[in-house]
Amino acid sequence: MQILLLLRGELEIATLQACEQASWHVARRCSDPAELLAAAQAGIGDVAVADDLDLSFVAALHQAGVRVVGVGVSANIGADAVASPHAAEIISCISTVQVALENHRQLAENTAATHTPGTADTENCQNSGRRGVLCAIWGTGGAPGRSCLTRDFGAASASRDPIVIDADTCNPSLAQLLHTGQETSAIVALARKIETGEGITGQVDKNLVRLRPGFRFLSGLNTGARWRELPEAILERLWEELRSYSRLLIADCAAGLEPPSEYDVVPEHEAATRTLLEAADMRILVGKAGPVGIRRMIAQAQIARDHGLDFYPVVTHVAEKEKREIRTLLEKYDMPEVGWVRRDGARFREAETQGLPVPVLYPRAPVTGDIRRLAKTITASLEKETGHKNAQ
Repeated sequence: MQILLLLRGELEIATLQACEQASWHVARRCSDPAELLAAAQAGIGDVAVADDLDLSFVAALHQAGVRVVGVGVSANIGADAVASPHAAEIISCISTVQVALENHRQLAENTAATHTPGTADTENCQNSGRRGVLCAIWGTGGAPGRSCLTRDFGAASASRDPIVIDADTCNPSLAQLLHTGQETSAIVALARKIETGEGITGQVDKNLVRLRPGFRFLSGLNTGARWRELPEAILERLWEELRSYSRLLIADCAAGLEPPSEYDVVPEHEAATRTLLEAADMRILVGKAGPVGIRRMIAQAQIARDHGLDFYPVVTHVAEKEKREIRTLLEKYDMPEVGWVRRDGARFREAETQGLPVPVLYPRAPVTGDIRRLAKTITASLEKETGHKNAQ
């Protein structure tokens, strides 16, 4: 077995000697995390032993096919084993990981011939009755009103006490639309807790803002330039853990989804959008009425299908006389069911000025009826898909 070491001082020497006594070959003594990751990606080692780890780095090592023994780190960052800074315990953990690695390889060999493609792995599934459902709202470029729809959907679903999440890593705007005052980047605060292994237990409520419309709000980045603070591995865990805090989570994603890449390395810039769409129980694709908006919507629909994602299309800024033509066109592109939000620029502008959702400011307006019907359709679909039969 090949070992990669990233330790320091006497502990490194003691561990090196213990590995030699156990007939394990130390393939590389690394000087920093970058060298360790490079060695792992080059396929040099089977197990990495390191004391400078966080969740993102452990995920990167796992992606490179290396098992991880953390030394003096939190047990919540995803390492395969965690040891105190003593050579004897480190060796014990390496032995445990070696056994698990050999068992895993043997199991893979035994099941390869009988594996049925498409069989779901349910080992890590939680009790669906205890998990909130996640609705991801993304859309095209060109300001189709995606963030406004997220805000208004939250208000229309207030009876479920939802959490509205600003996960737009390009042009976050929900904090401004809701007039929350200082933009605190609460999503980054939770991400850091996960990164360090502390976890978000006891931290979520501290970072949520309860707003008058009847929902809780998790603010996003205060500038799109901070997207590097939200690595993919952390976001995947964050979306899953947040399900425990509400029956319904509604997330606003950045506009546009890139086509699937033929390369293993994908842009982290869109990690929030991609991980949310993959994790979501339902996805809403928002497009704007008009030749350009509908063309962009059709393009995004195809990209989503290329990623293996289904979705519910919603056309905004639409006039009644346009619906028939748009519906006919979208049907040609396998979008037979469409949601509509009518054009009502004056009310949306006033809602932005007041910092309130349209359903709160104009509860009897026709456009509010559109939003409520859409919210009802979406939540009914979510309940059907996930088995949640919660009353309004």
